[in-house]
Formats: sequence, C-alpha cells, structure tokens
Amino acid sequence: MGEYETQTVHMWPTGDEETYRTCQLLAKSCREQAPVCRQVLDNIWSVEQATRFLLADRLKQFA
Repeated sequence: MGEYETQTVHMWPTGDEETYRTCQLLAKSCREQAPVCRQVLDNIWSVEQATRFLLADRLKQFA
C-alpha cells in the first residue's frame, strides 16, 4: 500500500489531517534516529526494531 492509500485509509474514519501529518513527522524522525540508537550500536536491536520501538514510545507520549 502506498502513501496515498495509507493516508486515505487514515483520513476516511478520522478526517484529521493534522494528526496524520504529525504522526508522519514522528515516524520520519524515528527512522532518522534509529541507525545511531544506542541499542543498535550495541547490536541489541536491528535498525528496523529501533525504528518501531522509538516510534511506539513517541506515539505513547503523543496520545
């Protein structure tokens, strides 16, 4: 599913573009920070895991 489809699926029930955009920015930030995350550098997490865990923490704070 592409970005347009993902946005459409989100926007249809919520109608909240601001929340969608904020979450997109949070995800981008986490993708950028993941490769230099301490757990990645220590070979505890993969970059993908770090991205997911960082984003989960940020979304908890956002909600």
